[in-house]
Amino acid sequence: MTDVKSGMSTSVRQSFYYYVSSEGDSDSSQGSGAYIFRPNSTEPVSLCVDKLISFEVLKGDISHEIHQQCTSWLSQVIRVYKDERAAEFEWTVGPIPYKDKVGKEIITRFDTDIANNGTFYTDANGRQILKRIRNHRDTWIYLSEDPISGNYYPVNSRIFINDTTGRQLTILSDRSQGGSSITDGTLELMIHRRIFGNDDRGADPLNETGQFGDGLLIRGSHYVMLTMVSEAAKEHRSLAERLYMATTPMFTENNVKDWHELYKTSQSFMTRELPANIHLLTLEVWNETNLVLLRLEHQYEIGEDIELSKAATVSLKDLFTIFDVKSATEMTLSVNQVKNDAKRLQWRSLKHPEFEDLVDNSVDAESIDINNITLTPFQIRTFLLIVQKR
Repeated sequence: MTDVKSGMSTSVRQSFYYYVSSEGDSDSSQGSGAYIFRPNSTEPVSLCVDKLISFEVLKGDISHEIHQQCTSWLSQVIRVYKDERAAEFEWTVGPIPYKDKVGKEIITRFDTDIANNGTFYTDANGRQILKRIRNHRDTWIYLSEDPISGNYYPVNSRIFINDTTGRQLTILSDRSQGGSSITDGTLELMIHRRIFGNDDRGADPLNETGQFGDGLLIRGSHYVMLTMVSEAAKEHRSLAERLYMATTPMFTENNVKDWHELYKTSQSFMTRELPANIHLLTLEVWNETNLVLLRLEHQYEIGEDIELSKAATVSLKDLFTIFDVKSATEMTLSVNQVKNDAKRLQWRSLKHPEFEDLVDNSVDAESIDINNITLTPFQIRTFLLIVQKR
């Protein structure tokens, strides 16, 4: 895989495997199930044998595709889009074979030459990035009794590895999954499971038979990009925003001409773009016709990007095409209190010197300057706006 923009490359091997589900052993009676992931071996079983994979290459003006068939129940389409830095891996898995009564927990794995030295990163709810170290916990001595499941973490939107050469491989998922970097240079994500044993946690065996009685079929996508570490946050945060805020396809029997005549199909409600690191999180009518709820979020952490991790300022004056903002009251995130009325627990914390002077909690929440609203890294600010329709 080569990033055309930077010229940076890494060798990549992507394939599918499955862990055999444990039903308990001499070390522990705990089996794998709906709530527990416990494989019976540290080595997964390969599902794709190179000489048996059938594939077809399709080239078009918008994208190039490779259609792969690994098994009768597992296939994949790899797409590289024009002017996009991420490749899409769309997989279709299932129904998982069941006649052998062997529980199978399916993963996709990317093997690279990136020397990540036991360290990888996962996100928390699409925002904060958390550092993970294999076989390590920050607050206690970790004993590796289950080296696979003990190193699995929630991946809500992305997982990545990088190394001292400045390379970073990032995978964005279209749903929450479990993932890890079990060995250096690898990233894996679990995409499907079918288990016939019980983990004794109150749920039935994870053997859903689906519409036709033979099991569930799942289709999903991963978006894989290779970038320099210095620009990785800019790329994966902007791509994640486009993926998770994507438009919904709609269909009609009307022809296009009739549809345009009947409905307004394109309208902008903003007069200008927001700063590149600010996202309009919420904009909705609130109780009354002249009251609007507004939430703005800063999308970058401190130090993630040399420019986009800086504080940003937004003016609400003449920002919207459909109304004018007359005044603003800052509220708590849940909008049940004026911000200055909220009584917070006081925690000991280390202030970051670059931003400690930007937040002034003594400012009257009733007198917000709508021309000068500043957001620091990862800050979300909530306002009730009094507006006048145009």
